[in-house]
Amino acid sequence: MTHRSDDMALEADLQQLIATLRVDPGLRKTVASLCADPGLREPVASLCANADLRDIHGKLLVNGEVRKCVGDLLSIIGTDEVALRKADAAESQVIEKMRKLGRATLQGWATHEVKASEERALADSADKPKLTRNSKKNRR
Repeated sequence: MTHRSDDMALEADLQQLIATLRVDPGLRKTVASLCADPGLREPVASLCANADLRDIHGKLLVNGEVRKCVGDLLSIIGTDEVALRKADAAESQVIEKMRKLGRATLQGWATHEVKASEERALADSADKPKLTRNSKKNRR
């Protein structure tokens, strides 16, 4: 049943992409050039086929700082930097990048929570009369 819902989600995503491509000729040209690149065919196909990768990709697109941290972390794998040729140096770089990723993730979480709580408060206040502040009456 999960595959069916994944297929339905993919179909909905493709329909939305097709609608966008019909309206935006610049995007249409960009997508056409990406599809023509033989080096991108396999990664794009695997991204479209795997719902988990699509979900992760979508979240990384929305969270630029997290995307940058993940890219920095992954760049350590294939680096030829002389400074990272020893395991200790590579380990310290990984730890530093993981800390940055953790900070960026928590910042994104906090931003999301603030927005969500504001939306909940607005939704709650729309159903109720305005709140008024009770104060002590001044007697003379």
